[in-house]
Amino acid sequence: MCACLDGCRIFWSEFINLYKKSPCLWKISSFEYSNKTKKAAAYDILVNKLKEKDETATKDTVTKKINNLRSSFRKEHKKVMRSMESGASGDDVYQPTLWYYDMLLFLKDQEMPTQQSNLRVLKSFVKQENLVLMIVILY
Repeated sequence: MCACLDGCRIFWSEFINLYKKSPCLWKISSFEYSNKTKKAAAYDILVNKLKEKDETATKDTVTKKINNLRSSFRKEHKKVMRSMESGASGDDVYQPTLWYYDMLLFLKDQEMPTQQSNLRVLKSFVKQENLVLMIVILY
């Protein structure tokens, strides 16, 4: 696909930047997020970009690639967050190995919460409340 690693990184960096410039595709709180016309235009731009590497690229190809990029980002971001939640500090915090991780940080607050993540937050809250309750009782 790409002749050299740097060429691929440049191409995918440009692709990610085009994606970032289209909040109608990723910013769930945006009014544009539900605008089908804006989304279609944004996908067309990304399809044309991807056609530089794959002449047969379609909207479906673009959405699959975006989903792959986001999935990899989510996995790395979870590792970072778990490392921070574990009490690691400074040099001990997990350092992402995904080369485009920093480029996708604009997505970190754009995921729809799942039942599992809501349950994790609830468990954390319950633990904190129990700790507060134990401190009050001991006082």
